[in-house]
Amino acid sequence: FADLVDAKREFGWTTAAVTPEVAYEIEMQSQTRFVLAQRVIDVLLTSLRSIQIELGNQVRSPEDLEVMDGMERLISKWRDEQT
Repeated sequence: FADLVDAKREFGWTTAAVTPEVAYEIEMQSQTRFVLAQRVIDVLLTSLRSIQIELGNQVRSPEDLEVMDGMERLISKWRDEQT
């Protein structure tokens, strides 16, 4: 790390360091299972946001809360799939 700081201070270089952890993350995120899980999460989040926008600031019924809570649980489960 110190060699990167020295290069920046001395020459004004902006550098990047690739660490093994980043390589692992890139590998994981390129797997089909991860990509599909992310797409499901994106659809669920978009749907949840649409519901929240549609309901606005009004008081939510127990049914509204049940649907939104259920969607949030699904999102959590799919995020767990990614790890």
